[in-house]
Amino acid sequence: MLILAFDTSTPVVSVAVSNRGVVLASMAVARGRSHAAHLLSAVDSVLTRAGLDLADVEAVACAVGPGSFTGLRVGIAAAQGLAEGRGLPVVGVPTLEAYAHALSGDEGILCPMVDARKQEIYVAGYRWEDDGPVELWPPVASSPEDLAARVGGGSVLLAGEGAAVYRAKLEAALGSRARFGPTDLASSNAGRVALLGADRLAKGAGVDPASLRPIYGRPSEAELAQGAASRGRGEL
Repeated sequence: MLILAFDTSTPVVSVAVSNRGVVLASMAVARGRSHAAHLLSAVDSVLTRAGLDLADVEAVACAVGPGSFTGLRVGIAAAQGLAEGRGLPVVGVPTLEAYAHALSGDEGILCPMVDARKQEIYVAGYRWEDDGPVELWPPVASSPEDLAARVGGGSVLLAGEGAAVYRAKLEAALGSRARFGPTDLASSNAGRVALLGADRLAKGAGVDPASLRPIYGRPSEAELAQGAASRGRGEL
């Protein structure tokens, strides 16, 4: 199955196209937070590199977070539009799960992470087993200090954009338990999203485009404001 995949959950927009377990073409564009301005042109470029047209695409896979709220909304809206417009199956892949697949074979706890701002990281825990990474806990927004308490003793492999941004704090919190892996996982994540998406689709995990939802990792500013307003009115 020929799958178009993209990840807009970080400042790096990545796009890939795969077929039968092989990534045919991919690219990454580091454009800050202006995801909408670059995603569709990147899709066109990747399809052209693969010698394909949008009409050849048979399914869409999209990274669903956590990460940039705006970026996730852009990516999911694009996936929904492409899938609905052409009647294609669509599947969401958690961003950090795709990251974990890049850390194959490590014996410690795997902690892929992205920068959540506000002095926090979005992080999930995995342990590598024969068939791939097994989730120890789902994505959460965490301070480096809280992460140290969560992982307990033993070696921890920290990777991704968040590991680079908060390296000093992570080293201080985790001490000798901390090891650092690749920090540029976002640049090739669409390829992993494509391959994982194909596996999920083969297992019947595709969803109706309208039901594709982001994993935010924490409430949005709008949700926090709405909750504060409700408390102010005495609502439960």
